[in-house]
Amino acid sequence: MLYVERMARLVSHRCEVRVAGSRRDRISTVTAAEIREYLARDWELIERVKTHQWIEQKAKLTPSAVFESGAALLEYARTVRPDWPNMTDRQADLDAHVRLADLLQRACRHRLC
Repeated sequence: MLYVERMARLVSHRCEVRVAGSRRDRISTVTAAEIREYLARDWELIERVKTHQWIEQKAKLTPSAVFESGAALLEYARTVRPDWPNMTDRQADLDAHVRLADLLQRACRHRLC
């Protein structure tokens, strides 16, 4: 319980969450009891429910629905960070995809895919 008490002291002050440079979102004071309640959640049950929900949801998605979801996420991201993605972000993303493709190709060669 020492961890919970330390966490409660760390977050007992009013925290501010900055979104794209604004100060409009705030987190109110968190008590030790609220942290205990949060930590006592049945995390395995939550994970099972989430997994089941995602399996059902993905099974129903059409390719156009997937595309629309991606477009909606991009639109939301741009409301939070209008400058995203910039060319540096895009290049880093492309580099990460190229590295992943290379790793997948090497793994496939070793397993004779």
